[in-house]
Amino acid sequence: MAHPVWLIERVLDYGNLDDVYMLQNVLGRANFLRIAAQAVRVSPRTRSFWRQLLEMEGIPCTREFSRDTPWNC
Repeated sequence: MAHPVWLIERVLDYGNLDDVYMLQNVLGRANFLRIAAQAVRVSPRTRSFWRQLLEMEGIPCTREFSRDTPWNC
């Protein structure tokens, strides 16, 4: 897979549960969760949701997310 972080960020933001399961099957659960914890270009709502899930799995999300400021200011 050429750009797994970009792909996972798109699925986390716009995909459904079947898309998440498909990526877990392709990448493996541990690899998917590790890459999901690195996702920075997601909406605040998505970030909050996945941060909660990853913390329940014992995976800390310590990276800063980059989308807190508007793009066109």
